[in-house]
Amino acid sequence: MSVSKSRPAFAAFTLIELLVVIAIIAILASMLLPALQQARERANSISCVNRLKTIGNNHAFYIADYKDWTVCGYTVGGAFDGTCSKGLLPWHVRLAPYFGIKKLTSWWVPDEKDCEPHFNCPSKNNRVSSDGTVKKSYYAVNYDACSDLVSKFGVTTYRGLKIQEVVKPSRKVFVIDAGTSRMHYNGSNNYLTFYPQRHNGGENFVTFAGHVEWMKAPALYNARYARFNIFSN
Repeated sequence: MSVSKSRPAFAAFTLIELLVVIAIIAILASMLLPALQQARERANSISCVNRLKTIGNNHAFYIADYKDWTVCGYTVGGAFDGTCSKGLLPWHVRLAPYFGIKKLTSWWVPDEKDCEPHFNCPSKNNRVSSDGTVKKSYYAVNYDACSDLVSKFGVTTYRGLKIQEVVKPSRKVFVIDAGTSRMHYNGSNNYLTFYPQRHNGGENFVTFAGHVEWMKAPALYNARYARFNIFSN
């Protein structure tokens, strides 16, 4: 009578077999991770569009309440810092009440938790500067909507911007997801390398008419004068 010898349970896999299994899992993970990242980015892009739509809608309420004045303006003599010249309330401070935010404790950048979901892109990339501080990437108002007032009207003190003065408001950028911690963006003067390209190589933005668009960064760069200069065709 012969007795067959079986391998112990703990020896069911040899080292080589175990390495093969690990390699297969690693290959499958490398195939799935890009798909998961793409799915997450699509979700972030949709969320970004919805946030910009809300900004556009609330800006329309602001315009109606303030007799056609937009949140944009310029004061001569103040360094252009934050979102507009010093002495003016930044655009996000003016819009904050329309998001149910009663008071902002910061002046230029809305670091409060109740502001964070409204004024930044879900795909924002925070960076740490050389001094160790975190530079957050918020939504940014169109710089030209403020600075063009000087060349157009020869501003000497303060000048606001009325919605009727914006040429083709359905095409002109109001707020874009290309901001930095300064919350304004000089799209007509920046190089293509300054366009963050957060969403599939492009940018989301809301126009002065409240429409949300997406454009590839090179296409938006090539059309920057028509898209950012508020008094041009």
